[in-house]
Amino acid sequence: MDTAYLVALAFLQGVTEFLPISSSAHLVLANALAPQSGNPASVIVALHGATLLALLVYFFDDIRRLLHGALSGQSGDRTYVVALGIATLPMIVAGAFLYEMFIQSNDPTMVAAVLIVSGLSLFVADRYAQSTQRRTTPLPMRGLVIGLMQLLAVIPGVSRSGITMTAGRLVGFSRNEAVRFSFLLGIPVIFGAQVWSVVTILRGSAAVLPVSPLALIGASAITFFLALGVVRLLLQVIERIGFAPFCVYQIVLGTLVLVTAIAQ
Repeated sequence: MDTAYLVALAFLQGVTEFLPISSSAHLVLANALAPQSGNPASVIVALHGATLLALLVYFFDDIRRLLHGALSGQSGDRTYVVALGIATLPMIVAGAFLYEMFIQSNDPTMVAAVLIVSGLSLFVADRYAQSTQRRTTPLPMRGLVIGLMQLLAVIPGVSRSGITMTAGRLVGFSRNEAVRFSFLLGIPVIFGAQVWSVVTILRGSAAVLPVSPLALIGASAITFFLALGVVRLLLQVIERIGFAPFCVYQIVLGTLVLVTAIAQ
């Protein structure tokens, strides 16, 4: 794999993984632009591992507080942990099966159409949440709704963070709450996906590393620091800027890809 392409993948993964704009869509489009480079599974696993580490570092204190509170019987922390667990269950039960159904669906035009639908969905959900009063549905039930909608993230072009933030807004979370719950939910989900991917790689023929270990470590470092910065920035500004910029970006990008495909 070309070093420049590896660095480009690292930047894409670090910037797009936690923004509601679909990292998988950007990886598919990058591969369409440079098909000779491809997206080797071992490289993608390493970069996803860097984003997982970024979440663990940023939310270390939150995780420790939630677990301590849940184990010591504090109802608020215990309820939040239960909600996260319930939200994770659908992906554990059906995630791998659904992923196998869609793994070959990496057509850029399909991904572009999904980007447009995802952008519109998040925009509508955000506007709907603004026009209604906050819901009083129990937190575990909200977690179940978010977890079920998260299953859509197996479709290339559907952002895991974006669909869970969309669901969070629909069930009555504030923007900041929706983003925070999405990020915390990403920890067990990304970890599970990493384990599944590593097992798949070791069983197949994709275990050959297409770059030097040093280059991969450097790319992972780029992804880690970018992802850490994105998480911090988004939590600081989301209540002020809203989701509209990300919705517009997805719609414009998807439209450009579709127009380009039609013109060819």
